[in-house]
Amino acid sequence: MEQTGEYKEIVTIDVGVNGGLAYQKSDGTILLKKITNDYVQNSDILFSAVGNQTLENISIYVEHQSLRKPDILSGRWFNIHKLCIDYNMWLNIAMCLGGEPQSLKPQEWQSIFFVKGTTYKDKKKRLKEIATKLFPKEKVTLWNCDALLMLYYKN
Repeated sequence: MEQTGEYKEIVTIDVGVNGGLAYQKSDGTILLKKITNDYVQNSDILFSAVGNQTLENISIYVEHQSLRKPDILSGRWFNIHKLCIDYNMWLNIAMCLGGEPQSLKPQEWQSIFFVKGTTYKDKKKRLKEIATKLFPKEKVTLWNCDALLMLYYKN
C-alpha cells in the first residue's frame, strides 16, 4: 500500500484466538501483533503496539461479532459466543486505554474484495493472497491478513 505524506493512525483488530492486530502509525509504518484470548495480555499488546500512548487520537476498529440464528441451528453457537466475548473484551480494553472503538462488520470490509460464495478455508486463503498483494512489505499470515485488510478498507 504505497502512499506519501501523513497517514491516519489506525488500529484494526480481528478478534479471536487466531486473530491479529494491525497498527498503522502516522509515518505509514505498520506494526502487526498476534492476539490471544487473555484480557491482560491483550491490554499489554495494544498498549505496547501504540507506544504506550493513550488512544484518544487513534481510530480503533474492532471486527464485530454477533450470534445469529444459523449459528445456533448449526451447532456453532459456542464458538461464536466465544468470539462475542472476545469482541466485547477488545471494546473494553480500548475504552480503558482512552480510545473510542468502533465496530466493523466483516460483511462490510470483505465486500470490496469480492470473495463471496466460497468455503471458509478458501475464503481465508483468498483474503491472505489479496493482503499479500496489497501489503508487499509485510509478512502476511492467516492470523494477520484480516486485520491488514480491515486497515486497507479504513484508509
